[in-house]
Amino acid sequence: MSWKPTEEYFLWHYYAGVLADVDYNNLYTSLEAKWKPNNSRRSCLFTARGNGGKSNYSGMPVYSWIDDVPVIDTIRKRVCEGLNENYEFVLVHYYPGCTDDDGKKSTIAYHFDKEALVSDVASISFGHPRKFRFRKRGDPSIGYFKEYELQHGDLLHMLAGCQKQWLHGVPPQANVLGRINFTFRKYQ
Repeated sequence: MSWKPTEEYFLWHYYAGVLADVDYNNLYTSLEAKWKPNNSRRSCLFTARGNGGKSNYSGMPVYSWIDDVPVIDTIRKRVCEGLNENYEFVLVHYYPGCTDDDGKKSTIAYHFDKEALVSDVASISFGHPRKFRFRKRGDPSIGYFKEYELQHGDLLHMLAGCQKQWLHGVPPQANVLGRINFTFRKYQ
């Protein structure tokens, strides 16, 4: 059964709460031992045939979503069916909470995903709500085009071509709790 977007913009679709039933605490516990520390964020990569080795993607450890953390395979199947896509790997990042006054520790600078310039990316947020912004590439303005307050289980489907035209990022927010982000991707 394909999901219907809550909102459609240019080269992305927003799906509110499509995975809100995923238990955050169970997900965190399942992943905790797999993350590679990277400054304040923790990251790892999952494929159907993970081998525990290192990936070419920032040296992240590679695991099997079937053997190592089966809940990821369950989520992957739901995302593939809901979007009518076939994703081959997922990057999993944990962003810890932030209690500083200016929220600088909770930010992700504007960027594009260079490994997904001609393919789509399904990004899912689990845990505490965070703002997520889009800005046109090459736009020197400080502002943003569109902002979402991503809730637990929300999904942004960045369609093929989105990374060529748009930047995305997470602005500073003070007093936020941790969140997990999955980005399902395809090999190019």
